[in-house]
Amino acid sequence: MSLSRYFDELLPEVAEQASFYEKTLVKISGPRELSDYLGKLHYYGFPTPILSWSLSPYVAAYYAFRDLAEGDHARVYALRYGSWTRHPSIIESLREPDPVIAAFGCYDPDRMRLMRELRVSIISNASELVPFLGNHSETRLLTAEIPGSEREKALSELAAMGIDQVVGPPNENRVYTALKATFF
Repeated sequence: MSLSRYFDELLPEVAEQASFYEKTLVKISGPRELSDYLGKLHYYGFPTPILSWSLSPYVAAYYAFRDLAEGDHARVYALRYGSWTRHPSIIESLREPDPVIAAFGCYDPDRMRLMRELRVSIISNASELVPFLGNHSETRLLTAEIPGSEREKALSELAAMGIDQVVGPPNENRVYTALKATFF
């Protein structure tokens, strides 16, 4: 789906249906409202052009190993986040044909998770983000590949540092999921 179609057709339809379920009007007409709504959708797992990164290589490793399939390699990317500025009209820029990337600040109801994960967000219209970042002169994207055979050892060491399901995605039972993984 093109980003123009995403913003012009899909988001208004999603906002309209969400208004029904939330019993309040979901507004996405202004840039701040749209940014916050995209952040909310991203937070709850709805596809958006937002990509979350962690400033911690340990948290990044946790996510790389968490759902790793048998025989795969975990891949952790490092980039220079500070080289991007917050682009005031980034949402409109996403409609342009040339790839654009910018730091992105938006709604996040779980500030504690954001702080635990040392999370930052970027937003982009690049269809293939890794090649785009690798070719972007100010990015300096570095990649570390770790064999999947190291998964259990890595997750065990990360858990010893307190990096486990508790830093994972929003879930009412995060703590109990972490405890279940610890004890069973």
